[in-house]
Amino acid sequence: MAFNRHVRAEESSWAYWQFNEYETQVNDLYWSGYASLSFASHTVRNLKPPLTARGALKATGSDAKRIRTEPAEFIKHHEEFQNWSCASFVMAATGALESYFQRIVLTALLSDPAVIYGKSKAIDGLVWLKIGIKADHSKTLESVTKGEWTQRYASIKRLFGEIPDLQTHVSELDKIREFRNGVGHAFGRTLVDEPDLTTRQTEKMQSIRQAKFKSWLEVISKSAKALDLVLVKNHIGDFEPLMHFHAYLAQLNSGSVPHDRDFINRYRKSLGKAEGHSKGYDYCRGLVEAYDLAS
Repeated sequence: MAFNRHVRAEESSWAYWQFNEYETQVNDLYWSGYASLSFASHTVRNLKPPLTARGALKATGSDAKRIRTEPAEFIKHHEEFQNWSCASFVMAATGALESYFQRIVLTALLSDPAVIYGKSKAIDGLVWLKIGIKADHSKTLESVTKGEWTQRYASIKRLFGEIPDLQTHVSELDKIREFRNGVGHAFGRTLVDEPDLTTRQTEKMQSIRQAKFKSWLEVISKSAKALDLVLVKNHIGDFEPLMHFHAYLAQLNSGSVPHDRDFINRYRKSLGKAEGHSKGYDYCRGLVEAYDLAS
């Protein structure tokens, strides 16, 4: 495999790999928990009196007394807990998406610094990386990770142009944002401008059915992939391994870039560990040469 500064061999960015790992973790945790809860619910629904919910589940230990003994009450709270579980994992998934957007957009801006001025590829970010120029992109990153999704998408569009496969999800992403805010800021209740001060009753928690939960996870996943495909192809290329090499070289405190076989093989192992697979000697030699020649 040969190194190509502007073509990412795996097509997906390191940022997307990280997001995908978070996404997998959310799915694994949710569905393993769902299986356990479903088993408990089935057991209680089919218990034979005088067995209680606590007895049917063979609950022991000091906290067993906290479990409601009445089957109907247990089932009620089980269903409410399932709703909380879905809501919590929506929060986790949206957090992963926002972290991904922050990372992938920053990577694109570092790789293609002139894109922020509408002059994509006028400057190779590798040159800026080598000489230590790093612009402040904090306001740009905030604009793509905070606020309503119509505003976030407008910021992305100004930078990178129209991305139809992302734009199509903007409306649903904003519904997810509003739901997440209710869960995160109002203890699962709808966040209103002015609460009703004439009542002390507990407001009903926002509900989310499993079908909607799965649908929203799919929207989140597709939105990340849509942005990744465009930014990797048009602005990032194979920049992330170059950043890795830059950091690796800095640790050596070497005044020049070594090109000997032993050095390249050592770096090959370091990159392989970071990526989870090895691309081979020729790829790493090409990467080292591209880094050294950039000016």
